[in-house]
Amino acid sequence: MTIIPRTIDPGNRLLMPRTNRRTSTSHSERVMVEDTPIIDTIRVCGSISDHWMPSHRFKRVIDIQGEIHDIFTSASEKIGDGVLEVRRTPRGLEASMERSLPVLLYGDNVHPVTVGEATALVTDLHLQASEWVRFMHGPSGLRIDRLDLDRGFTGVKHVHHLLTSLGRLNVPRTKNAQVHYDAKHHGGALTLERGTRSRSWRALIYDKHAQMLTLVEREDEPDRRAWLADAAERAKGHLRFEAQLRPNFLRPRGVRTMADLNNTTLLGLRQTCFDKARFGTPVGGAARLDELQIHLATSRDADYKYLGPVLAMLRAEALRLPQPCPAPATLAKYRRLAQKWKLSAADVSTAVGPAIVLDYEAGMLRAA
Repeated sequence: MTIIPRTIDPGNRLLMPRTNRRTSTSHSERVMVEDTPIIDTIRVCGSISDHWMPSHRFKRVIDIQGEIHDIFTSASEKIGDGVLEVRRTPRGLEASMERSLPVLLYGDNVHPVTVGEATALVTDLHLQASEWVRFMHGPSGLRIDRLDLDRGFTGVKHVHHLLTSLGRLNVPRTKNAQVHYDAKHHGGALTLERGTRSRSWRALIYDKHAQMLTLVEREDEPDRRAWLADAAERAKGHLRFEAQLRPNFLRPRGVRTMADLNNTTLLGLRQTCFDKARFGTPVGGAARLDELQIHLATSRDADYKYLGPVLAMLRAEALRLPQPCPAPATLAKYRRLAQKWKLSAADVSTAVGPAIVLDYEAGMLRAA
């Protein structure tokens, strides 16, 4: 079956085939680092009073009188390419849907969607789901259980150098970063993942072109494969930052339901997650360290004598080794000097590669 990407007609806000859409500002003309398109995947959930799913799942229990009862637990039904799920929870019956909104709108997720587009798409999903369930609230009252916010970076080179170096950073209150490598080709790093143990947020940076090529390889349907190949071509040199946010991160920051979505709030949440993951930390190499040492030596800086111990501290941090000098007061002094000199474990993890940094505001990789 051919998959036809669909989009929203601004007039009636109904989903329609892409071939019928107006092309005054087409998807392919969008700039990848544009700030307004921000939302990728969303999971919404709402209380329902009734449902009429064709197939149910039950739990069989025996009461104290020895009678057997079948208690409804869950049900599911396909809606387009997605699934509507109904579950019994402590709050009562709830229906949930999770979709990649850019895939729903464009047929691929090279670009995220705007808040307005996300609202219209969820409204349409709510309408489709209403054929199977009776919601107690409208689309604006749907609770957000997952929200992925994206930021693109263009013209990116030295991906392996960047991701492996950022992966060496020690970020407080997070799990150790995971770096995923290309198992099929040259073996370079393709994805960096960092998050909290509570799973309230997770931040990823990945090679978007490589990810799209993987989707092309997995697709068997010829038309869809050609569509994805075109999307992969447009994603060359594109690095994607993705903030995956859960309710215990969103709710304290004022985002609970669809009605709470607005550009200002979401842009702030996206940058907060980027900063928490320290993905904007400059990544250096031999040239950056040489420049610092020359400056300290020629300026007769009194702290020049501590450069060696500071580098040893950062190197141990990058390799996850015990510190050579465990005294807390001494370590605190060395960390203050590292901050003063703008050094981190990412600068000493490798001597190969240029000094670079992800410029969040410009949406590009630049020299540090």
